[in-house]
Amino acid sequence: MKPITFFQKVDLRNRQEMIDFLVNHFRYNTMNSWNRSTSWANNLKVYNVIPNELQDKVFEMMEAEDFYFEANELIADYDRKNNYALQAGFNGRSGGYLVMYIGGYETKRIFTFDNSTTNKHGGRDYADGYGWMNIEEAKARGLYNKEIKRIHSYPGQSVDDYEEEDYKEMEMYELREIVRKVQEFDKLCDAIVDAVIYTAENFNVEEETYYVEKKRKLIV
Repeated sequence: MKPITFFQKVDLRNRQEMIDFLVNHFRYNTMNSWNRSTSWANNLKVYNVIPNELQDKVFEMMEAEDFYFEANELIADYDRKNNYALQAGFNGRSGGYLVMYIGGYETKRIFTFDNSTTNKHGGRDYADGYGWMNIEEAKARGLYNKEIKRIHSYPGQSVDDYEEEDYKEMEMYELREIVRKVQEFDKLCDAIVDAVIYTAENFNVEEETYYVEKKRKLIV
């Protein structure tokens, strides 16, 4: 089986070639088919992208806890490069499709130390994951004025709202931007597949027995 390459070269000076690329690119229903919410996607199921001689090994590797680590890192890099406005995630009954999503993020201070809150609680403020804390405690732990980034995605929104006729009426720079966006996503899919194939070719799965230390109380 010849490995699939999702990335395609497209002549960005040729309107029709760009339109053909977008119109024929695979798409996936991000929610339910009746919702008509679709997005650019690729089929990354093992049988579709992994050489036959490695498929059984990959299925075995999928049972390992750290199998998805590198793929998740590649996806995280993709999300960051797109400032989370575009994100990638697995979808499908067995999680076999990588799909492009619309998203975003917001920043929020961990502790606000708002007077209306701290006045009621002796100068302390509350934050999920950290509990109650006063300003001095927050400063000591490096949490004072520290912000966290909350990332969100909208799988119910279509990323590809355009039809062929829309592409024909677009300015060339708009069309190029969409093509580049989809090509970048396809490169991500190729990188994930390459990483899985490399792992299967160069590593093996081993079982280990480990014990979890637990404390218990006894009457002695």
